[in-house]
Amino acid sequence: MDRIGKRVGVRIQQIRKSQNLTQAKLAEKTDLSENFIGSIERGVRIPSLGALEKISQALRVKMKDLFDFPEEGYYPGIYEKMVTSLDG
Repeated sequence: MDRIGKRVGVRIQQIRKSQNLTQAKLAEKTDLSENFIGSIERGVRIPSLGALEKISQALRVKMKDLFDFPEEGYYPGIYEKMVTSLDG
């Protein structure tokens, strides 16, 4: 998996933990499986835009916040680049 995909997974985990949510609770709120949430957070799977939207809504953050990596700074345009790459 690419570096951005791994960073998104770590960011989702950071936000989830800051809200004292378990993977099981996030899975329940998003209607995604707990295994899938764990795979995203470990950087094993890349979530679709639909999954990212569900996750951002469940975490009550904007989708772009999932691409804000505090230790590395914000990557301008990364959200747009990811959307473009997913669109094929």
